[in-house]
Amino acid sequence: MIVAQASQEAEEVHVARLPRAVLLYEAMRSTGGFLGFVGLIEVARRQWLPESWSALALVTVLVAVAVLVVDLAVLNPRLVRWTKIQASRDQFLLTTGRFVVTEVAIRVPAILTVDVKQGPVMRMLGLKRIAIRGIGTLPEIPPVSASVANDLQTLLARRVEPQERP
Repeated sequence: MIVAQASQEAEEVHVARLPRAVLLYEAMRSTGGFLGFVGLIEVARRQWLPESWSALALVTVLVAVAVLVVDLAVLNPRLVRWTKIQASRDQFLLTTGRFVVTEVAIRVPAILTVDVKQGPVMRMLGLKRIAIRGIGTLPEIPPVSASVANDLQTLLARRVEPQERP
């Protein structure tokens, strides 16, 4: 992860790669969702589904296992490796992907609020999530290190404060 800050007039924050703790956090989220889904299927199979539906429940669980493996082995590492964040006094830029690159640029005047969220697991891993609310639909920003999240909040929040008119 590369973080660069210049003088107050040209202040910028760059994140060239998400921290490795994001990989662990996303794996925990994926596994938790998988266990909840499989638990619901098992309860439904034991309580409500007729015995003839057991094969369908097993196939559903196997598909869920395949999705979990793809999520853990392919999607989560790509999220960590190919996500870049750049913020300046003019705009916030979120870039994801390697072959199919998606760039979301948010002009600072379109930003209404900048919030930092951190749950107990994120706190344990030293991560925070930035939530930008503004005009239009804004993407979910992956977790970043706590220091980068604080720098981003400070940079963007200072820019969205109303300017006094003479």
